[in-house]
Amino acid sequence: MIRLTKKQDCCGCAACVQACPKGCLTLREDEEGFPYPEADTTHCTHCGLCERVCPMLRRGGAPAPRHYFATMNPNKAVRHRSSSGGIFSLLAEEVLRQGGVVFGARFDANFEVVHDYTEEPAGLAAFRGAKYLQSRIGNNYRLAQEFLRRGRLVLFSGTPCQIAALKLYLRQDYDNLIAVEIVCHGVPSPMLWRKYLAGLVGTGNTRTVTQVNFRDKLHGWKGYHVSVSTDEGVLYREHKDRDPWIRALVLQLTLRPACTDCPAKIQHSSADITLGDCWGIDALAPELDDDAGCSVVICNRRLLPLLETLCPVRKPLDAAAVHAKNPSISRGLPLTRATLRRRQRLFRAARSNACVRLLLRRYTAPSLRERLLRAAVLLKHSLRSLLHTP
Repeated sequence: MIRLTKKQDCCGCAACVQACPKGCLTLREDEEGFPYPEADTTHCTHCGLCERVCPMLRRGGAPAPRHYFATMNPNKAVRHRSSSGGIFSLLAEEVLRQGGVVFGARFDANFEVVHDYTEEPAGLAAFRGAKYLQSRIGNNYRLAQEFLRRGRLVLFSGTPCQIAALKLYLRQDYDNLIAVEIVCHGVPSPMLWRKYLAGLVGTGNTRTVTQVNFRDKLHGWKGYHVSVSTDEGVLYREHKDRDPWIRALVLQLTLRPACTDCPAKIQHSSADITLGDCWGIDALAPELDDDAGCSVVICNRRLLPLLETLCPVRKPLDAAAVHAKNPSISRGLPLTRATLRRRQRLFRAARSNACVRLLLRRYTAPSLRERLLRAAVLLKHSLRSLLHTP
């Protein structure tokens, strides 16, 4: 049976919960708000299935050679609603056209993230766009297995650890499965998100949240904003460099402990396709840069023909250059002692019912060096505009 001695040993994929034939395991949030399995040992038969499906215990080997390229969805409206280049939508639409099923992550009524599936094109809209939280996977590995056994084409998208968990849960390869992982920096605490969103809306307020957009492209893809809308209109919109939720994620203050040593990055990837932002596009593929979103696609040989058909406009890329521009593809970043101390203070204060929105602003405030660098960049842009003014 799964026995956790360190929080770093569990990625929260929930494969063990779904694999247990006796239902001995359930997920419970710890004091930081991350779900971990709890065991009822009275019914355990020690079959070992929970350990055999754990991606932390059974890390994948080196994957087969992959193909790297930059590409985008030709439908600009779909790209605008997607986090990067809209390639997930292209794949999902093709799977549905062939009578298949698409699994993805969506917001629930409380704007927490859950996994779900759709058999209709109208259901894809909920899966588009970044959600900077780990989804509650529910029983979706089991549902995907049922569809696969019936011979249905299945596209299953998720974080790298969720895709690794799915493959281990299935215990065999399926030619009718397309496993798609998103490039993941790490997953923040659901408990912090609940408190942060509540702080944005305000206590005693009758406003109802109607939309959360972690990748609002109103002012472009590279300078995306985070926005929250209610039934009264846009409540909040802030640039990614100033938004405390994004800054805390990038600074690793809110992430699950296991994310610093991810078991499923590209060198251990179980996915058929990896999708992410083509950061560094000005150097990697400037001819594709219209600031509406461009994806980097990493795929195996089996699905290359499909992607070549769906993505006629694309540019092959060098793997090392892609990893240099988007290091989250290949590695988690270990916490420094200083970051670990700040993280501990943040969670301790959050548990005492302090306002998480104000806490994140305090713990993510830009340093003097950051402020000077930002001022220098703004000055550079201003001077360039003046010099080019007729």
